[in-house]
Amino acid sequence: MLKSRARPASAAPLDERYLQFHANSSAAFTAFPQLEGLRRFLFIHLLVHRRVDGWTEHAKRWLRPLLRRAHTRLTGRPADVLVWLETRREVLREALLPVRQELAAREISTELAWYEGPADLPSPARVFAFPARARAPQWARGAWEVLCDGEVTLRDRALERSFYHAAAMVQGLYDELARLLESVAPKVVLCAATQPIGGAALMVAARQRGIHSLLLQHGMPGPDFIPILADAMLVWGPSSEEIMMSLGLARDEILVVGSPRHDTMRPAGGSRARAALLQAVERPDRPTFVFCSNGHDPTRTGNAAVECAGWLERTAGQYADGLNIVVRLHPNEDGALYRECRNWGLRWRGATGSAHCVPRSCMTHWCMARPYGNSMPTTGRCWSTTGRPASRCGCHPRTTSASWYATRSRVGPRRGPTQPLCHVCS
Repeated sequence: MLKSRARPASAAPLDERYLQFHANSSAAFTAFPQLEGLRRFLFIHLLVHRRVDGWTEHAKRWLRPLLRRAHTRLTGRPADVLVWLETRREVLREALLPVRQELAAREISTELAWYEGPADLPSPARVFAFPARARAPQWARGAWEVLCDGEVTLRDRALERSFYHAAAMVQGLYDELARLLESVAPKVVLCAATQPIGGAALMVAARQRGIHSLLLQHGMPGPDFIPILADAMLVWGPSSEEIMMSLGLARDEILVVGSPRHDTMRPAGGSRARAALLQAVERPDRPTFVFCSNGHDPTRTGNAAVECAGWLERTAGQYADGLNIVVRLHPNEDGALYRECRNWGLRWRGATGSAHCVPRSCMTHWCMARPYGNSMPTTGRCWSTTGRPASRCGCHPRTTSASWYATRSRVGPRRGPTQPLCHVCS
């Protein structure tokens, strides 16, 4: 059971808090690169939420090594490229698997390793597993002291114990990555996210062994993309390059390659895609309003998703006989927020190309719906790639109230696919 060591909440936006944490803790991460695997844990788990391990977690710390002993099955077969797929997120899977297929088509030997990912990956895919550890590594105490020197609010005995638990776990991960890299002996390692623990740890382990590393962009970049940890970042286009350079990345560390996930998106044409969507969500053929939800991360979005759900519920009631409202869930979202809404359709993916209007609370959804020429109002607090609120550039207006939904639903989309965009949004 996790407990919280509550402190007064900071009024600063989460991105600003992260940039401050990044600056305050830079000495610790430089002296102890092993910390990179715990960067998100340190910031979100300990600094923002101040969650500490209770007695249950203390007991599990000592029991895990007895129960979790599995190692990664190594074949001893070398490969030129090691592709790392972590978590079940579709955005990571759909970014990396096309790259692997292209490498195979070019007869470049490739090994696919996945950690806590889906069970239906193409064969052969190496399942990554590592045994649990109970004792914190030797570097942990010194790393904690340097961290607390830079980020003084972390100096708490309970937070320190939670950090040692996590350090023991991440050291087991590093030890197993060493075995994997020694067995595969890749020339290049590739992953699509370094926010998760495994991707960050892999980049650190590769750099320590002189193995070239690449990070493939998986979503709209922001402060949480830094540091990239890899030798180079493969980005979607010039706007992504501009953002990363504004965050301190050098131009020679960026390669513009397009997006394996989005480059194949095309309007299906005719009525087949629309018919498939309506059948999937059991809605009649009438104007369709798709809301791209971002309710998986309340730490970042606050109560925006709950507020938007309330607005949509009122609109659904007002236009129950004349409008379809469909929610497209974020890949990490379970849909619990919307399941009590009887007049809605619930859809995990594939809705943006079949709708008349697509509001969203996340900038990535702009990239997904723009090729289809849909109207894209912003709901809640959403920031554009320039760091300004997304609505200020005028390309995608911000929703301000429940009545806006009703009005926009009645008059239909305001923007056509040929209307010009600003240089960032285009």
